[in-house]
Amino acid sequence: MSLLHEPTAAESRRAFRESLMLEGAEAIHHAASIRKQAHIKFWGVDPVQLVADLNSDLEKGLILMENNRLQSERDNASLELFADVKNPDGSQRFPNRAPTEIGNPRITFDDQTASNIVDGIETGNPDGTNLFIYTAPPEPEEEP
Repeated sequence: MSLLHEPTAAESRRAFRESLMLEGAEAIHHAASIRKQAHIKFWGVDPVQLVADLNSDLEKGLILMENNRLQSERDNASLELFADVKNPDGSQRFPNRAPTEIGNPRITFDDQTASNIVDGIETGNPDGTNLFIYTAPPEPEEEP
C-alpha cells in the first residue's frame, strides 16, 4: 500500500493552472520591478533638464506618461490578486508594485500656457505651452 496520494485528473489540471498563474504573476512582478527601477532613474535626473525635455515634445511625453500609468495600474491590480501568496519564510512573494505617480513632487503637470526659464534653460515649447512645471526649492535664508 502506498502512502502517496495519486492526484486525480481534476487535481492535476488545477495544479497545472495554478502553476501557470504563478508564472504569469512572476512575469508581471518582474515587469513592475523593472518599471519601478526605470521610474527612479527617470525622475532622478536634473529636474530642470527633465522638464525641458518633457515639454519639448508634449504629445510624446503625455502619451508615455499615460501609458506607463495605465500599465502600472493594470500590473498592480493583477499583483493584488496574488497578495496572499507567500514565500517559504512567510514574506510576500510579489511585494513590488509599479509606480503610478510623477516621481518628483517639485514637478507638476499644468495646462497653463507660459514660457518658463529656469537656471537659463528654456523649459517651455516654442509655441509657448508649458505643461510640465518645475518649482525650485526655496533658497535657504541667510543668517544675520
